[in-house]
Amino acid sequence: MAAYPYAARAPLIFRGALNAIFRNIVLDGVFEAKGMPGFADLLDSSEVELIRQYLGASER
Repeated sequence: MAAYPYAARAPLIFRGALNAIFRNIVLDGVFEAKGMPGFADLLDSSEVELIRQYLGASER
């Protein structure tokens, strides 16, 4: 098993209001205690949205 979860297999992050939660995870690092740091120093909201869309597209 990989050390990190495979994000494309987590369909909940691609539904409606949960897009904001994805941004909170990726930008703000709300899961930092579990090993997922925030990337606000490297990414902006539009880049995070592109990543979310890419992961959603690879899910199909």
